[in-house]
Amino acid sequence: MKRSPFRSGVPTRPGNRGISVYLLVVVLVGCGEATNSVEHYAEHKDERSVKLQECRSNPGELRHTPNCVNAMRSEAQEDFSSTNKGIPKGW
Repeated sequence: MKRSPFRSGVPTRPGNRGISVYLLVVVLVGCGEATNSVEHYAEHKDERSVKLQECRSNPGELRHTPNCVNAMRSEAQEDFSSTNKGIPKGW
């Protein structure tokens, strides 16, 4: 085993660096956009409209992200609610 240049007397293993890099990548990937619920988008219609426009402009990448799914589900629930009698907007 090699000795660490940073701490005298503490042996290091070659695999430790790989594990550290892996953990760093996992942490950074997890630092993305906060996920909003279907209820959140139902209460914040302006935010939902912005998210839906973003999702529809790049469906190949964004269609299956949690926020796009939740925004679309919120829109569908509103479109088919009892107040709309199941008729989507624009018909």
